[in-house]
Amino acid sequence: MKHLLSMSIAMLICFSAMAQEQKTDSTSTKKKNVELSLMPYISYNRNLEFMMGAVPMMMYRVDAEDTTSPKSMLGGSAVWTTNKSYFVGLFNRMYFGKGKWRLNMAFFNGNKISQTWVTDEAGLDGSFYDYDTKITMLLLGVQRQVIPHLFAGLSYTYAHYDTEFEDDVRPTSISSTNSLSIITNWDSRSSVYYPTTGINAKAQWITFQEWMGNDINANRIFTEFNTYFPMAHGRDVLAARYSGKFGVGDILFQQQQTIGGKDIRGYSQAQFRGDGLIAV
Repeated sequence: MKHLLSMSIAMLICFSAMAQEQKTDSTSTKKKNVELSLMPYISYNRNLEFMMGAVPMMMYRVDAEDTTSPKSMLGGSAVWTTNKSYFVGLFNRMYFGKGKWRLNMAFFNGNKISQTWVTDEAGLDGSFYDYDTKITMLLLGVQRQVIPHLFAGLSYTYAHYDTEFEDDVRPTSISSTNSLSIITNWDSRSSVYYPTTGINAKAQWITFQEWMGNDINANRIFTEFNTYFPMAHGRDVLAARYSGKFGVGDILFQQQQTIGGKDIRGYSQAQFRGDGLIAV
């Protein structure tokens, strides 16, 4: 499910890149402080089938006089699929303090009807079974620049999952999690929305502790490295990416990694899933 939240945010950022260049009136050199847009969303994969929805978005400056910080983005998405899944999300990504502060807030609610591969007791054969997960997620995070290009911060995430499996091949799972994350981020990109040069690397340690209200102790480690190479006089860009996500301890079914989503997007049947995933 977190892949879907990431996809929604990434989708909004991609759309914002098309709108970030503000045209100026020939009679005025003053740029607008707020830009509004509404984008349709249409997609397809073999798992969720046809997806359709709308993506409203607003780009703005927290401080109109602060032209050093990238523009902040307030956005949302509402998506319905022909397999009867739905996803609704809101998020606000704020940049202020002359580029030294970053604040992320997100809310996500949805019902994902998907499938998973279940093997027999001997592990020699298996088949796909549908499952239905209702999810509510809330995230709040802040980062501060330590030295040029290096940011560090904390984030908190609450998630509630309610999962039912076809033919009761697995017991119904209802759980709530609370997590704290420590984040370090090296960001030397030429633009946060449409980079053509630079590096964006991140290391994130996420902990789920019993004293926070979780049923069991667990940890997750996320790492990623992205770099960009300009081509065709800056009109095109070649991007290279590494992503590593690792679970330590008892990871919930809903927190497991599957092939698809933000990385390795060509595969969507969810046959392979586990506590970790490395993608290049």
